Amino acid sequence: MLITLTDDWRNHDILDDGKKIRLQPGVIGADANRYLAPFQRKIGPDPASINSCKIGGIAANNASGMCCGTAQNTYKTVDAMKVVFHDGTLLNTADHDSVDAFRQSHQVLLAGIQSLCADVQKNEALKQRIQHKYRLKNTTGYALNALVDFTDPIDVLIHLMVGSEGTLGFIAEITYNTVIEHPFKASALLVFNDIETLPTPSPPCPKPLCQPLK
Repeated sequence: MLITLTDDWRNHDILDDGKKIRLQPGVIGADANRYLAPFQRKIGPDPASINSCKIGGIAANNASGMCCGTAQNTYKTVDAMKVVFHDGTLLNTADHDSVDAFRQSHQVLLAGIQSLCADVQKNEALKQRIQHKYRLKNTTGYALNALVDFTDPIDVLIHLMVGSEGTLGFIAEITYNTVIEHPFKASALLVFNDIETLPTPSPPCPKPLCQPLK
């Protein structure tokens, strides 16, 4: 089943002076950054198709692009999520009452997740393999590193939603911890004949001497 999200799914809320942003899944990634621009903030994920892809797809694919790496992707910057599950249950992790109700109604699911986490933690070889696989950019399949990174099954579940491609539930809303949008950026390509001629890095200059390029 393919769900196409129309303009009715494009609402957003700026929170905490731009340090967070709550987005519905139909918001285009570039629009989210446009909303955050007055606060000199942006969302962490920066896929190449950010001008056309939507937040729902960015989160469900853990799309990250060339710059955010593994430090600022959705997995690392998600703050809260609203998810609709196959049985119609709505979980809003930003609402304590919703979380408490979900813990009661889905005890078996959460107990199963907690058991998976315990099994991984006890299996040192498996734990190290997962950590090794996800130390670099890895967006293939479920984010199994959630079984290592978190102990609360709610946290594990929400981070498994990132990259799940719609198979675990429908992401109806996501709140991101935003990142700084630096006003000055530059890149350079330096070519050396061999590594021996690579100059020794200079110590950072004192702050008063370091002025941004105009």
